[in-house]
Amino acid sequence: MLTLHDVTIRYGAHEVVHGVDWAVGGNAPVTALLGPSGCGKSTLLRAIAGLEPIAGGSIAFDGSDVSRVPVHRRDFGIVFQDGQLFPGRTVGQNIAYGLARRGVGRAQASARVDELLDLVQLPGVAGRRVTELSGGQAQRVALARALAPRPRLLLLDEPLAALDRLLREDLAVAISEIVRASGTPTVVVTHDHGEAALMADVVSVMNDGVIVDTASPQRLWRRPADAWVARFLGATDIVDGVVAGGVLRTPVGDVALDGELVGLTGGARAVSLRPDSVLVERDQTSKAEVTRVRPLVGSWHAWIRLPGGLEVQATANGEVRVGDRVSVTPMPERIGAVGR
Repeated sequence: MLTLHDVTIRYGAHEVVHGVDWAVGGNAPVTALLGPSGCGKSTLLRAIAGLEPIAGGSIAFDGSDVSRVPVHRRDFGIVFQDGQLFPGRTVGQNIAYGLARRGVGRAQASARVDELLDLVQLPGVAGRRVTELSGGQAQRVALARALAPRPRLLLLDEPLAALDRLLREDLAVAISEIVRASGTPTVVVTHDHGEAALMADVVSVMNDGVIVDTASPQRLWRRPADAWVARFLGATDIVDGVVAGGVLRTPVGDVALDGELVGLTGGARAVSLRPDSVLVERDQTSKAEVTRVRPLVGSWHAWIRLPGGLEVQATANGEVRVGDRVSVTPMPERIGAVGR
């Protein structure tokens, strides 16, 4: 278990991380630290690794304070955005680097390299130069190198940011499977909420140097702590709702209090909507009207003016045009209730 208490980080007189309390590990093998660029998440990760000094507070692992422990004695592995492999060495030499520094014998190191190459699904490439690898292969090798010394904790700093979208999604799933198979508790920093959902058991959202929400991906999406978190996670509309009669009443329809919405207290409640939270189709008897349309592949992104004048974004599976009257159907599993 990694535990941060009142951690503050400054660059000169400028405070970039403000008194963070945070616990990582336990029953959640992979934790994502999610937030916009510049919010302090990579700085916090570097402080955990020992690469940045903290101005106040403490960082502990399994109850032992490591705040003043040098980087090489913390026994944490770290993978950066660009992997930072040694270009003049082979794949095997890169993976074995940390083992050699710990005095592991050549035969034992070779066996560990082969074991890790199997784990990251790159068997038989130990003799290749790292300059011959693709971006995705290089990140797998960087992951194998970080795991080689069997670290107590693995830290991944935007490990997929330099890769194209399709490869990022595939590798996000692969990395989450690899670190779980290794049994290594892992923290991954990312600005992409899709990656966070694919990789992590628990997601902590950071904004302006403070962690503002922590939950499982599904609960985070359906019960964001506030409107900022909801919008950061993709909500396009925050509308007024009310919990009454065992349902969440919203301007687009009633939603049952099941799943992550179980336990909502009665009364007024802000509701978060994404375009896929609302499904519309042509219905000339309806009073809801299409005001704007953007065609997508296989669907239409539409702006809908509801009776009373409120406008929300929605999805249509059949073609709709500006001025069309449409029926409005809520998609309950894609509708969030803001606030705890």
